[in-house]
Amino acid sequence: MKALFDSNIVVAGVLRGHVHHERAAHWLNRALSGEVQGCISATTVAECYAVLTTYPDAKARPGPHQAVRMLEDLIGQGVEVVSLSATDYLEVVGSLADRNIRGRLVYDAMIARAAAQARVDRLITFNVADFVRVWPLDPAMVHAP
Repeated sequence: MKALFDSNIVVAGVLRGHVHHERAAHWLNRALSGEVQGCISATTVAECYAVLTTYPDAKARPGPHQAVRMLEDLIGQGVEVVSLSATDYLEVVGSLADRNIRGRLVYDAMIARAAAQARVDRLITFNVADFVRVWPLDPAMVHAP
């Protein structure tokens, strides 16, 4: 099985004190062990860095270099990064405009496009409803951990 992990899965999975750590880490560990072919979008790399370095719990918040190492560890251990082209970005925002979808859902739509491009079997997220709104394929492929 091939799965793409949303940013919230990565953040929860790498922060041991996160309320959803166990649920998210289960999926990341499956990818790191080779049981699941795991991937993240390039957008997720940036989003995770932003969230990790501004995490509200100061005790759990990693410093900037530690956040980079957390992401490098995931990627270095076999989690693939899926990048989008300029054409992909323009098609996604055009599709959102056609459906009158605005605001922050653009980031989920970019992640969903990366999942479609990578031909994953599942997109794993804590935001199932948001992804179903922007998912270009079968909404049944979007799962919560």
